[in-house]
Amino acid sequence: PATKAGNRVSIRGMESRHTLILVNGVPLAAEDASKARNLHELERLSLSNVKEVKVIRGAESAKYGSDALGGVINIITKEDIEPKTTLFTSTGTMATVLGVHTGFKSEGKFSGEVDAVYRNVHKRLNLNNNAMFYGPREHYGFTGKYNFTDHNSLTMKLGYYQERSKTSIADELTKSINNHNRIEYFDNDRFNTQLIYQGTTKQSNHSIVFGYSKLTKDNKIYNYPIINKSSASTKPKHGTSGKPATKPNSNKKPNPNSPLKFDWDKNEYKNYTFKADNMVDISPKSLLSYGASYFHNTTEGTRIQSPNAIDVIYNGNGVSVPKRLGKRDMSSYAMYIQNELLTNDKFSLLGIVRYSHHSSFGGKVTPALGMVYKLNKENSWKFNIGQAYKAPSLSELYFHMMHNKGNTNSEIIGNPNLKPETSTNWDLSYEHKGEKTGGKITYFDNHVKNLIDLVSIKTTPIKVSTYENINKAHIKGVELSVLHKLDKTWQVKWNNTWLRAYDETTGKALDNRAPYRSTLQFLFDNKQEKGLNGYLALNFLYKYPWSETVRKKSGSSSITHKETYATLDLMINKRFSKQSKAYFAVDNLLNKKDFGTGLNGRLWRVGSSWEF
Repeated sequence: PATKAGNRVSIRGMESRHTLILVNGVPLAAEDASKARNLHELERLSLSNVKEVKVIRGAESAKYGSDALGGVINIITKEDIEPKTTLFTSTGTMATVLGVHTGFKSEGKFSGEVDAVYRNVHKRLNLNNNAMFYGPREHYGFTGKYNFTDHNSLTMKLGYYQERSKTSIADELTKSINNHNRIEYFDNDRFNTQLIYQGTTKQSNHSIVFGYSKLTKDNKIYNYPIINKSSASTKPKHGTSGKPATKPNSNKKPNPNSPLKFDWDKNEYKNYTFKADNMVDISPKSLLSYGASYFHNTTEGTRIQSPNAIDVIYNGNGVSVPKRLGKRDMSSYAMYIQNELLTNDKFSLLGIVRYSHHSSFGGKVTPALGMVYKLNKENSWKFNIGQAYKAPSLSELYFHMMHNKGNTNSEIIGNPNLKPETSTNWDLSYEHKGEKTGGKITYFDNHVKNLIDLVSIKTTPIKVSTYENINKAHIKGVELSVLHKLDKTWQVKWNNTWLRAYDETTGKALDNRAPYRSTLQFLFDNKQEKGLNGYLALNFLYKYPWSETVRKKSGSSSITHKETYATLDLMINKRFSKQSKAYFAVDNLLNKKDFGTGLNGRLWRVGSSWEF
């Protein structure tokens, strides 16, 4: 679901940070604090050269390692480069987009493609009259592929993302549209590269991948006095660059009775990934896969505590703010072996064992087992069981952030004594694939130990929170999906999830997880070259729980809300030819607004594309 900033990615009731997002099997540099993990990741990815998006539901640590506690989203970019150019544009409530994607092939063995996307996110106000993230964002990408032979190739992929966003916050007294007395700027840049070697023989497919990614985040906050609607305000420029402090300084805690006039943070995240995989046909009934990987990540900035931190001062809004730049890193290596065995025409078995060694938490073995039994051509049973784990991130271990919110301030502190999260999970599915009707029903059960959560340890004079391993969590539920073809043009798709997620010790339900959600889609496609396709989707959410922190002079208290609502989405796509098309779409057609679930009213968009 949407949030007030970014989007949560949740699979089977697990938190957003428990979903591992990969590009060609490699993670990109991103925020690693628990509440920020994956919050903006999907917004930073360009979809102009995506071949497919693989969503794997359920814990996958045995295959993909740490972080895949809830599931995996693997975005596969195109490999077969076509010599054509695509221009596309769109506009709407959220943003205006301009983009180009072009591919080329030489007469020899080299081919390549280039894509560029400019996206200007429009300024919009939420239900508290605060302006959400807005401003320009740019994506640039290059892919070059060299075929040594018909069976061996080397591919280089380069990507660059730039974001210049800001928010403006209404003062907490009047909530006035005109009294935006807090401005926050976000300058984010990410560079990533991948070098991929692929080879095939009569019996095997092998690959070697090297990946590097760096995300740099620089943000500044300006707080101004509350002004009347008729008053004018002159705001200084974006800020000045940092310079080394002349004397040692430590982070100064803000005065709880008054906001800081200026605050800043600068953080950098780096990832290095190396992985090698091989898949071998041992026999017509046995497929063996094995591989190894190495991963190293570094986090450096004002929100990381370290013994060798240096002092830096930034100036803005007439004041100087000293902070300390810390640096931490960690690494891990892993090996896995997997065998897929077809015992007969009806029964197949897949087993996998992975050994991972973490620089801070030592070795861990994660096994998994999957079975498929085909009753006939249309019906089958599937069963999976396995273990998974997630090591604490650098931010969860060493975080230190003073969060200035204008009229209220808070502090978040890391916990170096955290333990890895572990889980034991299983699921059982029945699947039917008929000529007109198909469907799948799955029961899943996941026991999580040492679940990491952000816990408040102090409420006055400011709120102070830290990361802790809380009690065991139990997440279980049922997924039901049905697809029925009404005729050659129309079909109906119905997806449902019933979920129970709770703390096993206290029995309390976990936040941000609806007990029931459903999507009913009516899809049509007349399958003509100059035809139409589209959908009408009804989304229903039942008793979605979210917590609100209410601050008073005596301290802070938390109130839990439970929201039930429905939204309606519409999309129509018109094909003018094989080379050109246009679309119109409206999300939240009924204009539902709700602060806790991030719904800010109706969203429309219109766009078109042309191929040459």
